[in-house]
Amino acid sequence: VARLNYDSEGNNPSVLVEPQRTNLILDSENFGNWTVVSGATVNLDTTISPDGTLNADSINFDAQSVSRVEKNYNSAGGIHTFSVYLKVASGTKSVGIRAGSATISYFTVTSNFQRFSITENVPAGTASPIIVNSGTESFTVFAWGAQVEQGALPTSFISTTFAAVTRNADVIT
Repeated sequence: VARLNYDSEGNNPSVLVEPQRTNLILDSENFGNWTVVSGATVNLDTTISPDGTLNADSINFDAQSVSRVEKNYNSAGGIHTFSVYLKVASGTKSVGIRAGSATISYFTVTSNFQRFSITENVPAGTASPIIVNSGTESFTVFAWGAQVEQGALPTSFISTTFAAVTRNADVIT
């Protein structure tokens, strides 16, 4: 059965055809095993995630501008895309992400889960995507579905546990 992709209003279905990809982040739905830096804390399973279950985690940032969470992965080098679903309890907050290089991109996160992504040229070796606060304000962001894949565009979420998981390319005949 073909998978369908819908526009942002949930209308106009189109066939979803994706290349083979591997999620390099282990235990991709658990931010409790990410490294916390400069006062960040993580609480597990605090809100309903985009998959409809109570498995999205909260990341609490303190007022330090370097408050963040990060997770190492093994990079083969080249173009990598990091994506993650984020939301805040209310209002909007500026949250930064990176795929593993030095570049951090900041996004406005709202009270609805949205998938944010950044594509970078990541050197070979150990790399570390991060989620970081953007200033001196304390706040909580909810996170789910971390994915790092080699390639220039994010593909649909690939859940992992203790090993990287590869989804085969879609083939239409």
